Amino acid sequence: MRTMLARLGLLLALTGCPAAEDEEVALTLVDDASCTPARLTALASVSVEVYGVDDGALCTLARRCVTLDAVTTVAALEAALRAAMQPLIDAPLAETRQIAVLGHDRLGCGEDDRELCGFADIADVEGDALPVALRCGPAICPDSVPPFCP
Repeated sequence: MRTMLARLGLLLALTGCPAAEDEEVALTLVDDASCTPARLTALASVSVEVYGVDDGALCTLARRCVTLDAVTTVAALEAALRAAMQPLIDAPLAETRQIAVLGHDRLGCGEDDRELCGFADIADVEGDALPVALRCGPAICPDSVPPFCP
């Protein structure tokens, strides 16, 4: 049985020995047919977000925005995230409920510009990996995300 430890580092590649109180989870991005090369090329940045709960509602614990350079495949998206400083996010595991990967057609990972989205519940971690199913298209992705936690 896997022991849930104090903090969660989200990675796409192992970065060395984690501290004893940390647990590292590798994101595994899985796309569907909607993530075509044309849609992926339109992405300027991607955010990896960690959601928790405050007063019964989802809130954002952490967000990391990574600039992209003409990705055409999900493998290229994973490579861009691996190339970013690791861990992508360091967030309190006990408070983490959901992970989001959001692709933006503008730099800065803002609102109302999502062309790619994927969500995964932290309870779905398999071993040391968390599969995140990606879907592409502005009609599929939410216009807004939970506010930052207090």
